[in-house]
Amino acid sequence: MSTLIQISEMMNESMIPAIMGEEFTLAPDLSNIIDFGTVISSMTADQFKSYMGDFVAGVAKTIADTRTYSPERIPFYIDSQEYGGVVQSLKIDMFETQDSNLFSLVDGQTYNDVNKYFGTSVSNKVYEKAVTYQIVKSIPEFMYKKAFTSAEGVATLVAYIERTIRNSLNRAESALEHNLLAALAIGGKEIQLVTTYNNMVNGVSPADPIFAAITEDVTVTDESTPVTYTTAAGKPAAVTAANCIYNPHFMRWAIYTIKTVSDALPFVNKKYNDGTVSTWLNREDRVRVFNSAFINAYEIYLKADVYNVDQVDIVGAYYKTPFWNVQPEALIPTIENSTSAEYQIEVEEVPTNTALNNVIGVVFDRYAAGYTETPIPVATSYNASGRFFNYFHDVDVRYFVDLRNTAVTFTLN
Repeated sequence: MSTLIQISEMMNESMIPAIMGEEFTLAPDLSNIIDFGTVISSMTADQFKSYMGDFVAGVAKTIADTRTYSPERIPFYIDSQEYGGVVQSLKIDMFETQDSNLFSLVDGQTYNDVNKYFGTSVSNKVYEKAVTYQIVKSIPEFMYKKAFTSAEGVATLVAYIERTIRNSLNRAESALEHNLLAALAIGGKEIQLVTTYNNMVNGVSPADPIFAAITEDVTVTDESTPVTYTTAAGKPAAVTAANCIYNPHFMRWAIYTIKTVSDALPFVNKKYNDGTVSTWLNREDRVRVFNSAFINAYEIYLKADVYNVDQVDIVGAYYKTPFWNVQPEALIPTIENSTSAEYQIEVEEVPTNTALNNVIGVVFDRYAAGYTETPIPVATSYNASGRFFNYFHDVDVRYFVDLRNTAVTFTLN
């Protein structure tokens, strides 16, 4: 459906009959818009203030209700019906596969004790909050009267309103999505890649000491000169958060670990959530977001290497972000200055800021966090001295964080 048809249908619902009468209908191509423009050009601002408010509200409602998903947008947005189902959901713990009498049945023993209650563990713990933000825009009176003299003018006015509201929505949504990312990163199960890798390189428990002995340095004495030196046999070296992305041994192992953990997430477990109930992650609902500095190094230094592409390929889609929700002053994001996540949590009803540094990836269930938006009817005010209208477009936002679902954080600590 073209923009002009949408405009004509919206205006014909209430605005056109109220101003032009029931017998007049705006053409789908707005070819007779000049008749409408002629009428409102002679109206005072007070006379058509409410009509223009309805016009802006109609444009705004069309945007909010028909917004589409984008591959660049992290999939946190859900509609209101889906949101209601998520926050009212109950999690029921499943039977454990360990320490179960199913593995040690004794002949003749009774396993249905009538004096014991056999139940399941139920949880409905969801962290939910509602906030409201406002989009304010001023539109001069003359812009209306000039716009409604041609189809092109109306389309230009609609595009102006749409662009203003859409840009404001996108900015607000981006901020909310990155704050939800930070909440999942801080609340999720943390896997410290650099620490674990260095423990393996140095043979420190509980890491596997065999890893440290994969390659050994060799001491050689040069016969031509009385010098003894040690060869570089490719022995893995310890890394830091700052330089790890340039170490191919570490990057291969890090990608291997991320792939291995991602494969483990679909299995029913309590390891990759808050531990209250067993849950699982459907592969189609798995969302992976990586810090750009880290994942760009993977794509350039490893994935671009044709000899290693099969071994290091992260199968499936993933998103990348230059920051979680904290932007550094530096112009060039680095693995150190772009990986900080901050989030405010309530401890015994007292707001407390908490932070997690060196976050390079978060893998989570699409229903571990989300938000929905509900537009509120536009309020209009007219400034007579300045001859402009102010439109106050309120948006109710509800969001939730449910750490009972999978949320795994990879850090470089």
